[in-house]
Amino acid sequence: MMRYNESLQKAGVLLAVDGLHPPSMGARVSFPGGKARVADGPFAEAKEVVGGYWMIQVRSREEALEWASRCPGAENETLEVRQVQEFADFPADVQAVLGTAYRQRVSRSVYRVGSVGLSHPSGDPRHLPHRVSAPGRGARAARA
Repeated sequence: MMRYNESLQKAGVLLAVDGLHPPSMGARVSFPGGKARVADGPFAEAKEVVGGYWMIQVRSREEALEWASRCPGAENETLEVRQVQEFADFPADVQAVLGTAYRQRVSRSVYRVGSVGLSHPSGDPRHLPHRVSAPGRGARAARA
């Protein structure tokens, strides 16, 4: 996995890579009746768990898929490629509230590569499965 991360970095497309702690260390916030309710983990076993993600900036959905295809994933892992929403993707009323600062920060397409799979019991992000989501350089791809 380190070689894959290094290749993303050397190609200049890697914006972020993060592993997540297992769900047992997390919390969930739900909104029954419109009020926030916090539930601490562990939770009932889920079929798929996000173990981490890569955020890459590429020119197109196809390029994001090419990078995802190079990932050394195991048989039980699935990579999901989605594009991060751009300013123009939001309705006009939301754009008005977000304003110029957001528009400048999210001026380029971004794809996010995340992992779906089992979290490693140690919680060590180097052992977590990953999906591929990446920021794009221009053209749109899968949504994040």
